[in-house]
Amino acid sequence: MKSDIKINQKVDKKVRNRRYKKLDQLMEEDEYFTEEAVKLRQPLIYHMYVGRYACRNDGVKHISSTKDVSKFLFNHMDKGEYEAGLKKAYEDHLVATGESYFKGQMDEAAETDEKGVELTLTREELEDNEDELIRCMHDRFLDGLDGEWVDYDQIDNDSDLDDNK
Repeated sequence: MKSDIKINQKVDKKVRNRRYKKLDQLMEEDEYFTEEAVKLRQPLIYHMYVGRYACRNDGVKHISSTKDVSKFLFNHMDKGEYEAGLKKAYEDHLVATGESYFKGQMDEAAETDEKGVELTLTREELEDNEDELIRCMHDRFLDGLDGEWVDYDQIDNDSDLDDNK
């Protein structure tokens, strides 16, 4: 799946290296680039790669304990937050640009094929899409497109992130 993100080639090499080092740190912390975190930060991008398939591929899970019920309730709340975020992100994009986020990509945005049959992926295809989503989010981070959640000035000026070889 192709991303509509344009890579910023004008970022200074030193700055890009610092961002890359910070990216490595965030990947080690294993929170910023989790699927759940991405779903809440970038619901439209998440939807394009994973969200429109994930719920259909999960199937119904058996609830056998109090822990399972709690997990189910938290997942249900997260799903509601994601869906609200998706709707808001779509509306914000529409208001800001006057165009659908999915303009020219309706075949990729659709949740059904031309006959109305729900789109599904194999587990392997879904995993490939999840991997591509995370790569896309890494690129967004390196290109400075996460300014709402990341203090790029702090990262770009942090000499502790330089490789001192």
